[in-house]
Amino acid sequence: MNIARLLVRRSSGRLKARQAGKFVPLQLQSSRSCAQLQNFVNTIRQLGSSVAILSSAFHIREHTSQLLALYRQNASELFPRRVQAAREPTLRDSTVQAKKERELPPQLIARPRVNVNLDLEHFPSQFEELANHLVVFVQCLKEFPEFIDESINASISLFEADLRYWASCLHVYKGQFRQPSIQRYVHDLSTHFGDHADQLASTLVLFLEVGVPTIRYAQKHKTDNLLNLSTVATFFSAVTATTLQFSFQLTETRTQNAVNTFWFASLVFSIGAAVNSVLGLTWKQAIYRPPRHRVPWWVLIWIKRSPLVFLVISVACFSVGLCLFAYGSNQSPVTSIITTVMTAVTTLGLAAVSGWFASERWIFSKYRGQKWLMDILLERIERTWDRPGFSHARKAWQKTSLSLRGCARLLGQWRSWIMCNDWESSLSDDGKDLEAGGLPWVAGAGEKAETSDTGRTRRKQALLSAMKTIHLQSTIIAPFITPGKKRVETTGADPGDIDSGKLVAEPVRAERSRLSLMKRKLGVLELTGDFEAHQALVRDAQFSEDGKFLITSSWDGTSIIWQTHPEHNLLSMYRVLVHPKSYVGQTVWSPDSTMLLTKHVRSVKLWTQHGVCHKTIDRQTNIRRVAWLPDGKAFLSVEENTVFRLDLLGKELDSYDFGMTTLHDAAVTTDGSRVWAVGVLSESPSKLHPSKSPVEKRLIVYNMQTKCIEYQIPILDDVRHVSISRKARLGRNGLLALISYEIQPPQLWKLYRVSDERNASASITRVRLLHTYLPRQTGVEFAGPGYFGGKDDELVLCASKGRDIHVWDRESGIYLRHIPAAGRSSDLMCMTWNPASENPFMFATGSHDGAVQLWSLSPTREVQEPSVMADG
Repeated sequence: MNIARLLVRRSSGRLKARQAGKFVPLQLQSSRSCAQLQNFVNTIRQLGSSVAILSSAFHIREHTSQLLALYRQNASELFPRRVQAAREPTLRDSTVQAKKERELPPQLIARPRVNVNLDLEHFPSQFEELANHLVVFVQCLKEFPEFIDESINASISLFEADLRYWASCLHVYKGQFRQPSIQRYVHDLSTHFGDHADQLASTLVLFLEVGVPTIRYAQKHKTDNLLNLSTVATFFSAVTATTLQFSFQLTETRTQNAVNTFWFASLVFSIGAAVNSVLGLTWKQAIYRPPRHRVPWWVLIWIKRSPLVFLVISVACFSVGLCLFAYGSNQSPVTSIITTVMTAVTTLGLAAVSGWFASERWIFSKYRGQKWLMDILLERIERTWDRPGFSHARKAWQKTSLSLRGCARLLGQWRSWIMCNDWESSLSDDGKDLEAGGLPWVAGAGEKAETSDTGRTRRKQALLSAMKTIHLQSTIIAPFITPGKKRVETTGADPGDIDSGKLVAEPVRAERSRLSLMKRKLGVLELTGDFEAHQALVRDAQFSEDGKFLITSSWDGTSIIWQTHPEHNLLSMYRVLVHPKSYVGQTVWSPDSTMLLTKHVRSVKLWTQHGVCHKTIDRQTNIRRVAWLPDGKAFLSVEENTVFRLDLLGKELDSYDFGMTTLHDAAVTTDGSRVWAVGVLSESPSKLHPSKSPVEKRLIVYNMQTKCIEYQIPILDDVRHVSISRKARLGRNGLLALISYEIQPPQLWKLYRVSDERNASASITRVRLLHTYLPRQTGVEFAGPGYFGGKDDELVLCASKGRDIHVWDRESGIYLRHIPAAGRSSDLMCMTWNPASENPFMFATGSHDGAVQLWSLSPTREVQEPSVMADG
């Protein structure tokens, strides 16, 4: 057995190593996230109005580092030999660090510091603070309208939602963060926290590669506009100042005074446009610039609109002053008129283009780019023409146009008819060469005509020549024209419980003998019966407490009571229970083996052991599980988040509310005072739901006498079933419960009571993980619940998805035997162990194909009990 214990230690060590190894990827992912946040801070400083997002990134990095330190502290307490705790700085280190910081110049953005004085109780608050800063970070990203990426916002929002869900759930366990069960749950959350941190780093990389250049280009475009305005305004002010030198001394007439007034005003507005452009340029490039919604409206208008408006006013004043100067300086009338006309033309063009630009801006802010200015103008023109007065005029014009077109067409036809009649006579004489296929002769440019034809005759010859040419071309080209082709389309052990005390005591001689005997008996277990019992899968099976009967229930609508024959290792069909309206989900024998419960969807039926239906109890909601009370006079019905206590007539004796936990299974302790339930949390205490991480599941110990939850443990694995050992009692040794999961191996938990530190005369309930039953092979996925077996529940059995059965020793966790699938290829659906003391090594299994198999000791192979020998 020393080899077996060595294997247990090795498997336990592998489980610890696997669980402690979760901290390594968390450290790498958190470090990568902090590094990307630092790169983000260094890059984002180049942008204007970036101080808010810089501060938010700093706080995110700070809380990520703080949570990493808390996770290290938590892992070092769970696995002290595998995760090293952070070294606490000494007084000398703190003094040296403070001296170095005083010597360094002040930094614009401080570096995050980790508070080593924080305790594990600060996990919920740290989660909430990190979530708050993530919300601020997303809001700061939205303040850059130049780049909008919903994937980045969605990724950060998912992280924020999970953080708030975790914080809300962990607030329930305030004051319990030093307990191993809570520490394990927090440690399991590190995987999902690391995934979110890694996703945050990836989104930051995308933002740095795409978003920052886009924002920088847009901000540079805006600053370039202000820079161009500043340059133009500066040059224009210089032009205005130069022209003032010719007029500032002319003050004799009103025209001359008006010239000086307009030019001085132009100079003032041009200088104002230049100064405001420089001011706006400086403000837009400042990193401490607040976002638009935090700036007064008049400041935005002054910075964004005043440079262009001032420049336009300056140009207008200068133009008016120039026209007046042409008249006031006694220039030639021609010069004055030409200057006035040119100024008017340029002013009208400038006003028209400015009006067009302003209209485009107004249309864009009104329709958000869905319509253009030209579309609006065309719609207005069409709407104007559709008015009654314009519509009548348009219809009259259309009728007049049609009449004129008809007259012109008739006139053209009459003229063509006259010309054709006039040419018929000439065609009869001069067109013989055309009918014969000959070409007409036309005199060259340098030749002299032989006949004295008139102009009309020459026109006839030209027309005949053109007709002949067209006829000849059509005759030559026609044979070579072929029809075009049509186009063809192509288409285990507790990771933190071993250090507080050894689970397995030092092996003694009696313990060695017991384990050796069990292993030998399990070695001769074999398939002794294979029965074609049902037509559909066997949903549940259970031996009676006295071991005389076995009931199997199937989805074919029947349940069969079998009578056992331990002396022959056989089963005989005793009674068949028919359920025509619904299938049976669970069957439970009473403690005295005289009554039987069958659970249906919304009803429970009470049967005698002889197959007589004693009572049908209907319920209003779906029933999850049923469980007998130890006295056999009542039973529990698990319905959603409430457990009802019913008597044998269906009367509700009491109800027990489990809050926001939707229960999967429940079992009653042997003294009948408590319920051990397992379920899933429907929502957090703050009505929150997770985004990506699994929903929290809970193991709950409920006191039926005080009607309160005495103890609850959060877990992430999909917990399904709970089974309580019938042999252990709530006392010095505590109470044992076997918890089964969807895929993970079963676990053995211990419920015990300890004295309350605040009240010495009172005691409180505590739960501790004893064993995680690991198979020898890796990668095994378990299916269905685990079961106690053997005499005094000394064995633990569980089936895997490969139809194999794994057996462990309950007390030591030693892996005893692997029973391979035999006879059938169908999956195992249920299993039950015969609790009778006469033949404790017998169990039955139900298969997906409806078969029932019986396993027991081989009658031809006897097992000799080993003698107890002293060590020597």
